[in-house]
Amino acid sequence: MTAFLCFALFRNKSNAFTRHLRQLGHRLRQPHAILVVSAHWLTRGTFAGLNAQPETIHDFGGFPRELLAVQYPAPGAPALARSIIEHVAEVHGGPRPQHLDGTAPPVS
Repeated sequence: MTAFLCFALFRNKSNAFTRHLRQLGHRLRQPHAILVVSAHWLTRGTFAGLNAQPETIHDFGGFPRELLAVQYPAPGAPALARSIIEHVAEVHGGPRPQHLDGTAPPVS
């Protein structure tokens, strides 16, 4: 399944939409891992994050200040990242990327 919902903008609201999203969250199974592909980094090559505890990075502006307080303290999956690196040509491992602003809202 693939989905993108910028739920962080609505997380403190109570309406039919947010209630439906919360109910949906209770019905879905807990994922073992979430793979995020992002073009937010300026690097030479393609990288997979190998952090066990990635930090949340907020690299946006023009949104409510409360979004800057949103953290996504999910653990990384270094072993899974290494497995992906082994199976995908031209992917390198390193300490970055972290959780970007576009990463945390859809999965928090």
